[in-house]
Amino acid sequence: MPSRALVAKDPRPHLLVGLIVASLLWTVLVYVVQPRYNLDTAPLTSLVGYVVGFFFTAFVGLYIYFFTTAQSQDREWRQQYTMKHVDSIYVPLYDEIVQTIGTLRDTKIANLQEWPKIKNTHFRFFVDDELARLLDEFEVFLSSNLGRTWSRGYDTTSGAAVDVLRAKYGNRLPEGQYTSIKNYLASDATFLYDPATMLPSKYMRDGLRGAAGNLEGTPLTDAQLDSIFGEMKDAVEKVPETSLYRQERDQALAMASSLERELKERILRPYAVL
Repeated sequence: MPSRALVAKDPRPHLLVGLIVASLLWTVLVYVVQPRYNLDTAPLTSLVGYVVGFFFTAFVGLYIYFFTTAQSQDREWRQQYTMKHVDSIYVPLYDEIVQTIGTLRDTKIANLQEWPKIKNTHFRFFVDDELARLLDEFEVFLSSNLGRTWSRGYDTTSGAAVDVLRAKYGNRLPEGQYTSIKNYLASDATFLYDPATMLPSKYMRDGLRGAAGNLEGTPLTDAQLDSIFGEMKDAVEKVPETSLYRQERDQALAMASSLERELKERILRPYAVL
C-alpha cells in the first residue's frame, strides 16, 4: 500500500467545535439543570468553565498565530516577487542608462538595447505607464533625433575639416589621402564635438603626419600640426550640425539623468523601511 505524506492540519476547527460544545454545556448547567432540578452543579460548572476558557484561549492564540504567520509569509512572498522583477527589469535598465550617460559624455552615439527587449515580453506589464513613456521617448530620441544629427554630422564636420587641408595642399595630396584623413577625423568624435578639446587623438595626429608627409620640404612639426588642427577646429565649429549635436546631446543627457533617478528609486523601493 503506497504511503502518503503527512500533512499538518489546522486544529482551529476542532477547537472551535470544543468551545461551542463546552459553552452550550455550561449554559445548560447554569440556566437549565440548576434552576429546574435544584442540583448543586457548581463543581461541574466550574470545571466546564475552565474547559470553555481553555478552548477559547487556545482558539484565539492559534488564530493570532496563523494570522501573523500568513501575513509574514505573504510579505515574504511579495518581497521575493518584487525583487525578482527588480533584478529582471529595473537593474538591467538602470545599468544601461548609466552606460548610455557615459557614452554620451564621451560624445559618442548610443542606442537602447534592454528596453526594446523588455517591452516586447510579459515584463512590460510590471513597468508603470509613466516610466514606459519616458523610456519610449528616450529610445526614439536616441535613434531618430540624435542618430540623424550624428549621421549628418559624420560627413559635414569631418568634411569641413578636410576642406582646410584641400585649401592648403590642393592636388599635391591624392584623393585617397583626403578620404583617409576624413575617416580618421570622423572616428575622433571628441575632437569634432567637444568644444574644450582643441587637439585630436595621437592616432589622428599620426595619421595626418603620415598623409601629409614632407610636402613642405620637411616633415610636419608638432607646431605645424597644432596649427592645422586649430584651423580644422575653427572650421568644424562653424558647421551647423556641430551645435545641433551638442544641443541634442545635452537634451539626451537630461532625459537619461531623469531616467536614472526614476530607475534608482524603483530599485531601492523594496528596501525602504515602511
